[in-house]
Amino acid sequence: MLTIRRFRVLAESYGADLQRWPQRSRAAAERLLTVSAQARRVFSEARILDAAILEASTQNQVSPAEQCAALERLKSAVAIRLATSNAQRPHPSVFGWMPRWFREVATPRRFKLASGVCAVLVAGLVIGSLYTGAPATRSVLTFLQPDPLQLFEDLG
Repeated sequence: MLTIRRFRVLAESYGADLQRWPQRSRAAAERLLTVSAQARRVFSEARILDAAILEASTQNQVSPAEQCAALERLKSAVAIRLATSNAQRPHPSVFGWMPRWFREVATPRRFKLASGVCAVLVAGLVIGSLYTGAPATRSVLTFLQPDPLQLFEDLG
């Protein structure tokens, strides 16, 4: 059964022509129109709105010359936008050796971020390789005490 609320939503979405409505809702809408005054009111409001839209669309007819001029303005605006967006992209020879999916993802900002992360990782590996372990001790108390890095002891 179609409710008034659902009927209103369908009328606002599809208008007053039941042929534009979804097939499964048409029969229920016709039954509701025969029994409900509220549904008929909603349908007449939709009919008024449809007529206003049709009238507004026929009043503002544009001549073919104006349509061509508008189309040319649109084409030139798109061409300008494409030219400026291509100028901002890096030269394809710089990233030519990379796969296409990577070139689409690799922006200069992401490239700088990845370079920074790699530099930090390399620095961590270098510092980690210079670290010497704590000397073997037999006491539990000395085992719990932190030892300074051998690298920094040499500097002091």
